[in-house]
Amino acid sequence: MSRSVTHALLRQYSQSARRTFRELVVLATVIALLLPSSQTLALTPQSPEVRALIKSGVEALTEDFSDSRLGALCVAALAIYKSGEKEHPLVYQAIDACVREAGEARDLDMYSHGLAIIFLSEVAGRKQRAVIDRYINVAIQRQKPHGGWGYDTRRETRETGDTSQTQYIALAFWQAHQTGLPVPREASMKMIDWLLATQAPNGAWGYQGNIGSPQNRIAQTQVTDTLTMASLGSLMIGADLFGMLEGGADEQKAAFVQDLPPGVRRESSAGPAVGPKLTPSGIDWATVFKAMQDGDQLLESQHSLKSGRYPIYRLYTLERYMSFKEFRDGVEISEPEWYQKGYEALLNSQKDSGQWSGGCGKDADTGFALLFLLRSTQKSLRARIGEGVMLSGRGLPKNLAKARIEGGKVVAQIDDVEIGGLLSLIEGEDADRLDELADNPTALKVSTLTREDLTRLEQVLRNGSPSARVVAANVLGKVSNLDYVPALLYALTDPDPRVALAARDALRFTSRRPDGFGLPDEFNDDQRYAVHQDWKNWYLSIRPNVRLED
Repeated sequence: MSRSVTHALLRQYSQSARRTFRELVVLATVIALLLPSSQTLALTPQSPEVRALIKSGVEALTEDFSDSRLGALCVAALAIYKSGEKEHPLVYQAIDACVREAGEARDLDMYSHGLAIIFLSEVAGRKQRAVIDRYINVAIQRQKPHGGWGYDTRRETRETGDTSQTQYIALAFWQAHQTGLPVPREASMKMIDWLLATQAPNGAWGYQGNIGSPQNRIAQTQVTDTLTMASLGSLMIGADLFGMLEGGADEQKAAFVQDLPPGVRRESSAGPAVGPKLTPSGIDWATVFKAMQDGDQLLESQHSLKSGRYPIYRLYTLERYMSFKEFRDGVEISEPEWYQKGYEALLNSQKDSGQWSGGCGKDADTGFALLFLLRSTQKSLRARIGEGVMLSGRGLPKNLAKARIEGGKVVAQIDDVEIGGLLSLIEGEDADRLDELADNPTALKVSTLTREDLTRLEQVLRNGSPSARVVAANVLGKVSNLDYVPALLYALTDPDPRVALAARDALRFTSRRPDGFGLPDEFNDDQRYAVHQDWKNWYLSIRPNVRLED
């Protein structure tokens, strides 16, 4: 079963009335059985099967949203907005509700309070500055003396700080900051202090923080991996607010990027206005990064950590933690295993209605599920830094001593590779060298290609690893032979965006059409399939007797 047929099935599914959960599972199972295993593991938010799942969730929220909580409305509307439906009625309904509730912000639950800031900052920004400022000022007033946030309404007040609730105020401050709005320095410092004081000796965090100190950590209760990821994400947010997460804290970050040589670091491209970084003095940043290191190591080992009661909420927390971790470390994995597993869990737990239910209410859980599938936090980070994050299927180049910055990412300077050497690399599965060649196509020399070599490259384009597929598309583009357009059309539907973009560029070079038929670097599947059809029509206009895959 070809990938183009698979994509056609999924497009047909996503464009028709929403199927039942049972039909969706049957379809996904059939596809998984018929596809080669190497292709079933290549999932991104742009993959057709992921887009189909997102579409069904958005339709479910559209047809049956009933939660009266402001926070649930904000989560659902934010997910719909980030899915691309920026003019959706629920988005406007949420804006109106946030504006209406701002005068009574003191009585909102902390989740709704934080999510109102996050939502408004993302979708309205400076247009609603006065309302966002109102929410932020009330959040400062509601911060507890120790620096955390927690239960604090007329119905219930506790002295302890709540790790789960604090994470949403941390994210609220960060999202407002991305819009260019000022955020409070003292409140942010107190938040960092509270997170450091409530970390357990083993590096974990619990539910209602017991106050210790970084030098004398004490036991925490109701410890879970979700709360640990929430706290680590909040610490990284705090470090970023003070300008210490990217580039400004090399000594403190040594534990994370110790192999990065002097002078080689991520460069950020210009993005939307961001508020000035807070002055970082007065915080022991070495202690902050040590806390991150301890938490990371614990999560990697998963020693004695439970997952908690809210699986969908956990996935959104995981996505936020991993996105900031990738940003901090300067490495972005294009097809991470954790995303694949999260997708599978959501596929298998979606209700017949198209919604999810994991303890937070069906509307809120559906919003959390969609934000995970969309890689919501990664989207926000990319909006700020453009394509300045290093992108590789496996991480940093191994030979960093010869690395350079190109296009805002670290690229290895490698020796030129002839086609014979390339095919040997592919057959030997030298993943690190293939990653380097995928990032540096100018090192490929294609003057000695034979017909047998080209046939082998066509096979690689269909069945190779992600980096091998990128390299094969680059080589076939350099050949500039119309015989290989069908293979490049197939690659244009690849689930890895890097392969699709390499195929796009190869088609442009082969056709002598510098702009081709469009397709931006950040494309969605509707754009991809439209451009794919344009390229098919072009090719059939010059070779009308060719039979192309559907």
